[in-house]
Amino acid sequence: MDHNVTMCVGTLGQGIWRSTDSGNTWVRVRQGIYTESAVRALVVHPQDPSMMYAGVDDGIYRSTNQGESWERLDSPMNDIPIWALAIDPVHPNIIFAGTRPAALFRSKDSGKT
Repeated sequence: MDHNVTMCVGTLGQGIWRSTDSGNTWVRVRQGIYTESAVRALVVHPQDPSMMYAGVDDGIYRSTNQGESWERLDSPMNDIPIWALAIDPVHPNIIFAGTRPAALFRSKDSGKT
């Protein structure tokens, strides 16, 4: 049985690349995210694998379709490089973001605030 897995890879300077065939072929994501972004963090929602977050050089982005397209979340971290992301596995609405310059942010509502 052929079972293809969708994968995303963040790069420094070439944005996000996505494969829908377990890594056999790759396509650069061009919807909603600058294709030359520096992506330092990618995290998948622990209960909804179609939802992902990306920490990029100008803030946090979210995808609700397995990384096919992205939208930037309006936040106090706009235009600040995000270096780390984590989702609480027990309470997945809680997201932590580490930035440079060094700061730690927390959202209790899936990145809305």
